[in-house]
Amino acid sequence: MIPTNWKYVCLERAIVSVNKYYFKVVEVKEISKHITLIFILLQFWNCSDDDTISPSVSIVSPISDEIISDTVRIIVESSDNDAIDRIEFFINDILSFTDFEDPFEYYWNTLTETDLSVNTLKVISYDVTGNYTISDTINLIVDNRVHLWGKYYVIDTTTVLDVSGGEITGFIPSEIGKLVNLRSLDLRSNQLTGEIPEGIFNLTSLEKLYLNDNYLIGNILDEIVHLSSLKELYVQQNQLSGSIPTNISNLQNLIEFSIQENQFSGTISESICQLNGDVFFNIIGSTNFSGNSFCPPYPDCILDFIGSQDTTNCD
Repeated sequence: MIPTNWKYVCLERAIVSVNKYYFKVVEVKEISKHITLIFILLQFWNCSDDDTISPSVSIVSPISDEIISDTVRIIVESSDNDAIDRIEFFINDILSFTDFEDPFEYYWNTLTETDLSVNTLKVISYDVTGNYTISDTINLIVDNRVHLWGKYYVIDTTTVLDVSGGEITGFIPSEIGKLVNLRSLDLRSNQLTGEIPEGIFNLTSLEKLYLNDNYLIGNILDEIVHLSSLKELYVQQNQLSGSIPTNISNLQNLIEFSIQENQFSGTISESICQLNGDVFFNIIGSTNFSGNSFCPPYPDCILDFIGSQDTTNCD
């Protein structure tokens, strides 16, 4: 017997005759658990009426001709007189994903698509008896370029970004962190304010970072140490604060380090002497700690670069 608590549909597969008795071979599909059983039933037993009603289906989001980027959540609504078995998602007529559970959705990573390309999206909804409906096809425009200060930058190919001396105001947009192939970032001599967005510290290919001569605030040195490829760091003449972390020595490629005229404070660990000393401490004018509030004693390796310090709050 079929369990009484099942919600099921039956698909007639064959009628067989055995010693003048007629039987139906019926496939019984339990809807919620996706269980399929095969029963041989007396011909006069009525399992269920034939279902010829197709489901309804529509793409709720995004909408046709929308410009999309990054990872896009595709939301589908579908209903049926019995139940929905699955939704198939087709990107450019290629099956990309199948969802068996409501809510029906798919997260599409568009970063592999060509910028400004027009891509088609459709879905097919199947009910538990095999009826199906194809949705309307919508067009979606992929644009993962990064828009910064009136220009567009392509993620894959942008390795240098220079907007120095452009009289740019306001915060540094967080979107700048998407330019993962940047090797040189030059924002110096503007009127930038606020803290430096975290995304910049994820640019692991960055070799040159120029943020000097702005009005930037916050403690950046704790995060800078993650940029292991960094060779040149210029952040002088801002309003940056905090101390130099002991793991500053992780920056073994660093050869130019200028942080003067800020609000840095605290003591400077001897670990700074573990930097590439043959270069780091021998380029005239490239290393400067002056105009901050660092407290003595100072490591011997930086005595020539420490300059004047405000030690008012030092013990």
